Amino acid sequence: GKLSLKEIVSRLRAGQLSAVKVAEHFASTIKAKRDMNAMIYFNEKQVLNDATQLDKAASAGQWRGPLHGAPIVVKD
Repeated sequence: GKLSLKEIVSRLRAGQLSAVKVAEHFASTIKAKRDMNAMIYFNEKQVLNDATQLDKAASAGQWRGPLHGAPIVVKD
């Protein structure tokens, strides 16, 4: 089912989700709805690379804030 941002962040902190898994899910959703033209720019490779780095930081106890690993999209 769908998770709220609060639930995603909570599960990331608890180790029940990884930033990579969250990124993969949202990348899949974005690609499936590409015909909606909702995004001007999406670099899946960079998103997954960033998620990998966030997971490594989390494993080392280096949380970068309350939204560490959460999906964020900037609307223009």
